[in-house]
Amino acid sequence: MELQQTNPELEPSAMSCVKPVPQQCLTTKVNALSDVTRESLYASAQQVVDDLNSKRKQDTQLLSDFKKALHEQMESACNRLEQHMFLGYEKIGDLIQAKLQEFYMCLDRIEKIEAELHEFKEALKILYQDMHS
Repeated sequence: MELQQTNPELEPSAMSCVKPVPQQCLTTKVNALSDVTRESLYASAQQVVDDLNSKRKQDTQLLSDFKKALHEQMESACNRLEQHMFLGYEKIGDLIQAKLQEFYMCLDRIEKIEAELHEFKEALKILYQDMHS
């Protein structure tokens, strides 16, 4: 659907209240229009397209720079998080190591006590057998 632009000055209802335009004014407008050539219109349109492309290129570059800066910030934040995480691992690792060492010492004591208990049971068994024989 094509939109037609109407000039209210040319409509019959508007003609009755429009003052007549002097001939000299019309001639000036026609001369100004004749100065507009197809080449100048093409050049103007091309300039608009070039400006649009230039602005799009600037927008693309801006977005690219933004992505790069965001990526750098994200990389930096991840590196800091990783360092913090490894520091936590070291602290917790040292604590776990100390607790494991204590646990293994307890297991060693339990093993010795079990061996002593086994020896005591064997001695008690021999004593019991000697008393009943």
